[in-house]
Formats: sequence, C-alpha cells, structure tokens
Amino acid sequence: MTCWRSPDSYGYGNLLDASAVDRSSNKAIACGRRVSQWLCMLLHAFLLCVVFTGGAVADEPRDLALALLREAEKIPEANVGTTLRMAKAFAEAGDSTTAGPLFVKAWNASLKINDDDFPLRVALLEIAQCQAEIGQENDAIEAAQKLPSSFDRAIVLNAISAVLAGQGKVTAAFHTVDLIPAQERFQENVPGTHRDMALNQLSMAFSERLDYANAMKAVDLIGSGGTFNEEEKRAAEQQRVSGQFWIFYSQLESGDIKSSLQTAHSFASPSRRDSALCRMLRCGGDRVDLATAREIFKDIQDPSQKDIAATCLSERLCRLKQLDEATSLLDQIQDTAEKATGLLELAVGHAANGDMEKTRAFLNQSTALAPLAGNPNKVAVAMKRIVEAFVNSGHFDHGQEFAGEQNDLETRSVCHQAIAIAQCKQGRKVIAQQAILESRKAAVSISYAYRRSVRLQELAVALLGVDAKEEAIATLKLAHETGCNVRSAGGTDVWNLIEVAKLQATIGDSESVAATFEDAFTAARKYPDDTYSGSLVAKVIQAQAQFGNSTHAIQIAHEEKSSEARAGLLVAAAGGLLAHSSPPPPEENNCGNK
Repeated sequence: MTCWRSPDSYGYGNLLDASAVDRSSNKAIACGRRVSQWLCMLLHAFLLCVVFTGGAVADEPRDLALALLREAEKIPEANVGTTLRMAKAFAEAGDSTTAGPLFVKAWNASLKINDDDFPLRVALLEIAQCQAEIGQENDAIEAAQKLPSSFDRAIVLNAISAVLAGQGKVTAAFHTVDLIPAQERFQENVPGTHRDMALNQLSMAFSERLDYANAMKAVDLIGSGGTFNEEEKRAAEQQRVSGQFWIFYSQLESGDIKSSLQTAHSFASPSRRDSALCRMLRCGGDRVDLATAREIFKDIQDPSQKDIAATCLSERLCRLKQLDEATSLLDQIQDTAEKATGLLELAVGHAANGDMEKTRAFLNQSTALAPLAGNPNKVAVAMKRIVEAFVNSGHFDHGQEFAGEQNDLETRSVCHQAIAIAQCKQGRKVIAQQAILESRKAAVSISYAYRRSVRLQELAVALLGVDAKEEAIATLKLAHETGCNVRSAGGTDVWNLIEVAKLQATIGDSESVAATFEDAFTAARKYPDDTYSGSLVAKVIQAQAQFGNSTHAIQIAHEEKSSEARAGLLVAAAGGLLAHSSPPPPEENNCGNK
C-alpha cells in the first residue's frame, strides 16, 4: 500500500503506510527496548558529534538533522511520501544539492504508482513547487511538459509559475504561464481556462510582493490569447475581477489606504465595489481614520454590505466611547444577526463606562435577536469581553459580579481568567490568585475531557503572558492529567498531549515535558490501525525532537524494526530538529512549510 495524505511537514499528515509500523513493534517499544539503552545512547552521541559529510563537529540541531536525513537517505525502502519529506527537509536545511535528486526520485516513483487511492496530482504539484523554490524550475517545467494528461500539465505549470512570481522572477513566471494552452479548460463543460487561473495566481503572488505593476499586467492578460464564446468571456471577467481584488487586498493589508480606496472605487461591478469598501471597514482597523471610515460607509449601497459595514463602524465607535453615534448607526441595520452583533458591541461599550444597567439591557436585546446558547464558545468570548471591559476600566466589582453570574463552566472560567489577568497587570496578587483559583475550579469541572484540557491550556497561556509562571506550571499539570483521559478515534488525544508538552517546554518545566511526551507515545501506540498509529508516533517524535528530549525521540526512531518506517521516523526527528534550529544562511535555498 502506498503512503501519502499530503505531506505538510516531516511527519504531520500520515508519514507511514500500513507496512511502516506494525503492531508487534509498537508492543515491543511499549513493553521493553529491543536495542540496548547504552547502544542507542552511544549512537546518538556519535550523531551529535559527527556530521557524516566530513566529520565536522555538530554544534547545532541543524547539523544533527542533516546527519539523520543522510542516514534515512541510505534506506532504500523509504516510500514516496517519506522521500518527498526527506527532500523538503534537506532543502530546508540548506542542502539543495542533495534535495534536487530526491525530488526527481519522488516524481519518478509517483508516476509508477498504480493505486487509485494515491493522489498523483497532489504529489506532482508538491514536488514541482519545491523544485521551483530551490531554483530547479527548469527541471520541474521539463518534467511537467512530459506528463500525458494536459490537465495535469496545466495544473503543475500553474503551481510553478506562482512560485516563480513569489520569488520575483517576473520573466520566468510569465513564460511558464505561456506554456499553458490558452483554451485549456479547467473543467470539462465548465467555462474558465487554466491559463486565466494561472494569471490570477500571478496577480496574487505579485501583489503579495507589492509589485502592483506586474500584478496588473497579469490581470490585463486574462482572457487573451484565444477565441472565446460569451460564457467563456464572462468567466474570464470573473478571473480579472478576482485578480484585481488581490491587488486591492494587498494594498489594504500593507497600510496603503489611499491606493486601496482608489482600487476599490475602480471596480466596474457595484457589488464588488461595495464588497471592497466593506472590507476596508472590516479589515482596515484604525489604519482607516474615522472620517474616512464614515465616508466609506456612506458610499456603500448594497443593503447586506451596508449592514456589515454599520456593525464594523459601530464597533469602532464603541471603542472610542462615542456610544450615542453607535446607537444611532445600529438603528439603520436591517439584518438580525448584524444588529445582534452591534448590540453586543454596545453592551461592551457601556461596560467600559461602568454602566451595569445599560450593559445588561443591550446584552439582553442582543441575545433576544440572536441567542448565544447554541454556541458555547461565542458565549464565552462575549462574556469575557464584557468582564474585561469592566475590570480594565476600573469597575472591578461589576466585573466580578458579572463573572459570578455565569452558569456555563467554560464561560465562568474564561471570565475569572479575565479578572485574574487584569489584576496581575495591576500588581494585585492576592485578588489575582483568588481569580485564578476560581477560573481553574470552573475549568476542571467541565465534563468533556478534551474541552477541559484545552481550557486549562488557554488559562496557562494567559498566565504566562503576565509572568505567573508557577501558576501556569500547576495549570498545565492539570491539563496533562486531563489529557490522559481524552478519548478520541482521530488522534485528538495525542495532539492534545503534544500541545501540553509544547507549553511545558516553553515554560522550562523539563521534567513535566518528558512525562507528557511519554504519555503521548502511549496514546499513539494504542490505536488499532497500524498505519494511523505509526503516523501519530511520528508526530510525537517530531514534536519531542523540537520541544523536548531529542535523544529520546531519535532513540525511538532507531528502534523501529521496519526499514520503511524507520526512514519516516528519522525524517520526522530531523524535521523537529530543523524547526528548533536557526534558519540556513540567506544565500542557501529553502524549501519548507510557509
């Protein structure tokens, strides 16, 4: 059986196939070590001190990662997914010379796989993008042009051109798009061509680089180079509008409000123009001054966009304590959900003024229009904002009263957390300690183990933010204990423990980190499906190599008796070490997760 599931990292996303980690090896690892402890430690010490390319002393995790990758490279049984991840890791470590042939090997091996479950197109796309990222775009283009399917050729060339545009290789990017036949449809009987989609992608890539001239050049080329019927022309126009929107959005995100406003008004379609103007109010934040925001609001004509814009503007007015104008603005909103959101903003605004009566009144109006009961997370966020508004404006008693009224345990925990953080910032340690205990008490009473653990982790992160290290450590220990009780068929239990371990590592609680990772390994090995169990073990190995004891992670990788699986686990450990290490020198090519 073939391994895949889109390698988004070195082990995150199904590293192994069914033959990779069998149940007997899992039992052996769980019950007793097959390879003697001293031998594993000796091997790891050797890897730490010697890099296989010349015997240089390994003075950082990147050197050890390269050593592990070279060891994995020598295992001929490595499957396609592992080979690709190996190549990506070499490139990430700055060794493009080794990565290049491995990408070619993965490409050729992918083409030979005859398995309906193997996503060939995804694999080829991934490989070609990585080749382009390390400067081997010519090899990628040549291989793509040899593909028997015109659809696959177009898809891969599209991906390559986008990478080149992102690197600023303007001529090469447009040349690659020119290799796509002008009238090659994206889907049979569906208007729209691969070439137009590729040009749209170029517009996005150039816009991200703030290269608006070439972004607009790509937009202008959409719909050219062929003879099209009316339906195809309409599809091309949609792609042009989409490409133009990338330019607008990039200008907005970069803070060029004047240019983004001009681009928004340049849309021929009134609905698209209103959508862009509304987005300026939603995403522009304080970069759009209040006077300009008011003018933008007046220019919006579409009723639905007008309602969204009114909510955004009223939220800003509430933050500025211009509550009368915000209230007047809400009277114009027709959409029930948007009005409910606006009323909630008014409740928060009045809480910041310490007005409990108006806070309750507007909150009740909001929940009457759009009840929050069906969405616990939304309830918690809303109530937390109100409590924060009270305590941050000096109305501590109101905040404490409001928090105490919450019946939902998660909401109560979040509200008391808000009080604790505010009091920590003000140096009121006794009151903060009491609020921490209340928050933790509510959290540990949550019935669903996974939510209980997540809530405790969130509390710990908040405590770290105010340097309450000891309280964070104690909270994470509770999260760890809870995490061991999570029951999941989809790996949630393992992921949860990994996240707890990462937080413990951030604090520097090394003893707890080791115990949490050990429980994560135990949870991963309990899965009856060998394929999935193996992939989870790989995830734990990668995380431990990055955040915990890399010696232990590498030891487990070496103990795997299946050569195919061992290659995958070594790559996973290398990935963790690379994530832990400093990036390669700027002059070296880099192909990794973005």
